[in-house]
Amino acid sequence: MLVVGSASASDLLDVNAQDIKLEVHGKRALVEYSANGTARHVLVWGAINARTPESGQTQLRFQHDYSGGFKLEHRAVWKTFVDQCRRYDGPPLPYLVTACKAPDGSDWALQSWQRNLPHRGWDPWAPTQKAWELRISH
Repeated sequence: MLVVGSASASDLLDVNAQDIKLEVHGKRALVEYSANGTARHVLVWGAINARTPESGQTQLRFQHDYSGGFKLEHRAVWKTFVDQCRRYDGPPLPYLVTACKAPDGSDWALQSWQRNLPHRGWDPWAPTQKAWELRISH
């Protein structure tokens, strides 16, 4: 049995996402997916050069705009978002959904796994235990 720990270098976007798409423009990413039958358009930015937990410094955090840009720019940024992603050529990543290289050479990745499965091989008995987390890293 494989147990996945909390990903300190990634950020939870949602659970049980489907039809997942990643685009990058400049220093922002657009993650589009559906969850619970609803289309989502999430802008993500920040958390560049995140610090290791051992440093004792305050961790840099991702910023999210789940409105697709309305909160950030008062318009539907996701409708005119120009994807600049290039092919990902970094190391293999476990639980990879998709990844790409931004124009500045940095990598963005989406991964998904079931973090809350019961221990010792027990079958999950609650919906939260069965949930597939969608996580982003940069």
